[in-house]
This record gives sequence, structure tokens and C-alpha cells, in this order.
Amino acid sequence: MFSPKQMILKGHQNGMPWITHFGASWGDFFIITPLVVAMLSLYGQQWSYKEHWKLIVLVFVITAAFHFLWSKNKMPDCLAWNGYLTSAGWVHLVYMSCVLTFIVLFYFCTSHIDPTFLVVVSILVTFHIAIGNHLLITILRPSWWPVTIPGLLNALAVTFGVGVALFIRCRYILAHQ
Repeated sequence: MFSPKQMILKGHQNGMPWITHFGASWGDFFIITPLVVAMLSLYGQQWSYKEHWKLIVLVFVITAAFHFLWSKNKMPDCLAWNGYLTSAGWVHLVYMSCVLTFIVLFYFCTSHIDPTFLVVVSILVTFHIAIGNHLLITILRPSWWPVTIPGLLNALAVTFGVGVALFIRCRYILAHQ
């Protein structure tokens, strides 16, 4: 399902097509990928292959677990629903495993981080979590996106939780540089 029109033509009145999945489509491309490229350019030389492989396995297992839970969604989604990951969902699983590994390396295995860069990364990652959890689409309220209180509360809790965790980590990093 690429567009809302395709989704509706396939008989799904509600769901999340690719073009409006702001986190997995637009956010990954325009926010996360440039951030990871900048992290690698500025700080990648501090990370060893040993750190990469131990962490990628851990992050992959965690990311796979989240994608598995995501696949249990009953509402049509371009990445996962009805018990399965779509082809795009499998690509997203691999992509997120890689970028989350670099983000974790940045926050926990990097020294002498530029304070401005650290704050910008933290704000953009939190924003990406917000749009990835469909807060923007919930605010826009298109007819094909049902707003539910549990869904909204979950999105707010995850976004707030990540934002607070990154804020705490930023304070720790800045205090110990």
C-alpha cells in the first residue's frame, strides 16, 4: 500500500500507507539517514568493529521483537500487520537495526561530542519518534486514520519517554566531557 487511494481500493478504509508513514518513509530518509551519516563522519573513527558486532546483534534482537509486536497490529500498515511483516517491513527491520546501532554507539561509546550536535541529534531523534508513532498524522486527522485514545496515549508515552531518556543522557554526557 503506497498511497491512501491504493489502500482504500484494496478494501481497507483505515490504515497507514507508505506515503503517509512519516516516520518509516520520510523521517528515516530525511532525518535519520543524514544524522547517522553525520555521526559516522564526525565520530565513527572512535568505534571498533568489536563494538559494532556485539551491539548489532543486541539491537537486531530488540528491533526484531518490536517489529514482531508491530506485526500483530490488526489495522493495515505498509510495514507490518495481520501477523506479518511486509517486504518493506523486512527492509525497515534491517535498516533500523543498523541505524539504531550507530545511534547507541553515538550516545554510549563516543567521547568529546560537540554539545550543539548532541542537542540537535537528540531533538531530531525525539521528533522522529513522534512522527514515527503517528502523532503528526493523528493531529492532521485524515478520514482513513482512526484516532484511538490508547493509540494516542501510547504514542505520547513513547515519545515523552525517549525524549526524557535522551535529555538525561545528554546531561550526563555534557557533565562528564
